[in-house]
Amino acid sequence: MSCPYCKSLNISKKGLRLLADGTRKQRYFCIDCKRRFTSDTEKQLKINNPRLLYVDIETAPNLVWAWGTGKYYIRPEDVEQEWFILSWAAKWVCGNEIFGEVLTSDEALRRDDKRICNRLWQLFNDATVVLGHNLRKFDIKKTNWRFLVHGYTPPMAYSTVDTLVESRNIAAPISHKLDYLATNLGINGGKQDTGFDLWKQCVKGHAPSLEKMFEYNKHDVLIGEDFYMIIRPWIKNHPNMGLYYDTDEFVCRNCGNTDVTILDKPYYTPANAYKSWMCNECGANGRTAIQLIDTEKRRKLLR
Repeated sequence: MSCPYCKSLNISKKGLRLLADGTRKQRYFCIDCKRRFTSDTEKQLKINNPRLLYVDIETAPNLVWAWGTGKYYIRPEDVEQEWFILSWAAKWVCGNEIFGEVLTSDEALRRDDKRICNRLWQLFNDATVVLGHNLRKFDIKKTNWRFLVHGYTPPMAYSTVDTLVESRNIAAPISHKLDYLATNLGINGGKQDTGFDLWKQCVKGHAPSLEKMFEYNKHDVLIGEDFYMIIRPWIKNHPNMGLYYDTDEFVCRNCGNTDVTILDKPYYTPANAYKSWMCNECGANGRTAIQLIDTEKRRKLLR
C-alpha cells in the first residue's frame, strides 16, 4: 500500500476509525507527507486532486546609470539593463521532489529567460493553489511580466497562499523575513548564507555562481514549504480544500484530511451559532454550516 496523497511507501498503521455502523476501519500514517488515511481514501479523491505548488524565483538586479548613491529618482531611460529571472524552484506540497531551472552562462549574458519561463508558465497553469513567501507582490507579478514579455496567455485560474501576508496576519515576530522565521522555528537550519556578489557573478554568466544560486533557490522552497505547514492550521482564509474532494465525510478546509471531530462548543457569529470542528491532522478549527439557532429565534435577535 502507498500513500494516496504523495505515493510514498513509507507508511505505518495509526489507530482505528469507528464507523456509524459499528465497524472499525484501519487508519494509516504517511511518514513523508504527515497525512493520515484509510485503505479507501484514494477512492474518495477526485481525479482532479488539488495541486498545491510552492514556488520561488530569483531575479537579476537592474543595471542603471545614477549620479550618486543617495535617494535619486531613476528614470526608465536611466536603466541600461533590466532585471530578468535567473532561476526558479518549485515543489508540489507534500511531494518528494524539488525541481526548477536556472539560466545557462550564455543565457545569463544575453539576459534571456524565455526557456526557463516556459515550464514555469505550465506549472502555474496546472496548479490549483500557488504558494510562496511574498508571493503576491513579488513572485506572481514578476513572473506575469516575463510571461507578457514572452507572449504567453494568462495561466488558468488558481488560488494563492502568501505566507508573508499570513505571517503578518497571525503573529508579531520582530521580523517576517523567511530567514528569521525559519531560524527561530528550527526549520532546516534557516536560509543559506549568500551575499550580493553572488547575484553580480550570475549576471556575468559565472557558471558555478549560477549553480549556487539554483541550490539557494531550492533551499528557500524547502524551508518555505515547512513554514507553510507550520502556519497552515492558523490560516483563516485558506482556500477550502473540501471543495476538491468527492466524499460524504467532513473535510478539513486547510489540509483536506477527513479526520475531523465535530465539537460540542458552539461557534458564535453576530447572526447565529454553529457546530464547530477541529482537524485531528493539522489542528485547524472553525465552524460547520450546521446552524444551532432556528429561524424564529433569529428574528428576535437585536442588531
